[in-house]
Amino acid sequence: MKKVLLVFVMVLFLVPQAFAQNTGKGVGVIIGEPTGISLKLWQSSSIAFDGGLAWSIGPNSRFHFHGDYLIHNKEVLNSPNAIFYFGPGLRLRLGDEDRIGVRGVAGVDIYFKQAPIDFFIEVAPILDLIPGTYLSFNAGFGFRYFFN
Repeated sequence: MKKVLLVFVMVLFLVPQAFAQNTGKGVGVIIGEPTGISLKLWQSSSIAFDGGLAWSIGPNSRFHFHGDYLIHNKEVLNSPNAIFYFGPGLRLRLGDEDRIGVRGVAGVDIYFKQAPIDFFIEVAPILDLIPGTYLSFNAGFGFRYFFN
């Protein structure tokens, strides 16, 4: 995880032409826990919905779906290269024990003027409510390609 964070920080500071893309529909991948497909749909310059269709890799393989309402704030990082986001969401996990819960997500997006792509890194604490109360978290990084 330290290597991933180092690469992320290097990209953040070495890309002077980046800007915050705030339109379109994005499709890509998220790598981490879980790993799978990432989707993003911008609603305005600061609001978007995102979702993930993914699975946990390991001895107890599980399918994971999440959907989030994201609020983007350019002033937090004060960088032309990156934008901070956060928001609430829902999570469904199917596998050894089906679970439904709520999650909060916080992350950073990096966008590029030269191409309709973004790179992101995020963490998400999860409070499962059904069938019982469980606290866990997800974390990952990835990229998406945007269609306008």
